[in-house]
Amino acid sequence: MSLLALLDRASQVTGAVVDFVLKEHGVTRAELAVLEVVAGGDALPSELAERAGVTRAGMTKRLDRLERAGLVERIPSPTDRRSVLVRATAAGRSMLPSAVAARDRVEAQLLARLAPGDQAHLGDILRRLLAEGD
Repeated sequence: MSLLALLDRASQVTGAVVDFVLKEHGVTRAELAVLEVVAGGDALPSELAERAGVTRAGMTKRLDRLERAGLVERIPSPTDRRSVLVRATAAGRSMLPSAVAARDRVEAQLLARLAPGDQAHLGDILRRLLAEGD
């Protein structure tokens, strides 16, 4: 199997396991990532899309799901009445620690076969692979 095929397969397998665990919390990996950002402060949907590497339309769908679940809300921008900001609701902030802990437990279990040094090395390699324009 080629290296890229291995990376893709590892992503599929680990992603499926994490999504299964996060289902108990009512979010996907992608939605949890959005919640982690907006729990730290309000954000523009376009900023969230850029951070996530998705289109604005894709982010709108994520935000719609999170809003329907009562985990985020869209509020008018105080500086630009044409735009909105995304804010975590009390429910979103409340569920975040347990969802993050569940994700982190799964990550630790999935990576337990690698020595800590190997985990750090893998992280370094993947960050270099994903670096843009560096």
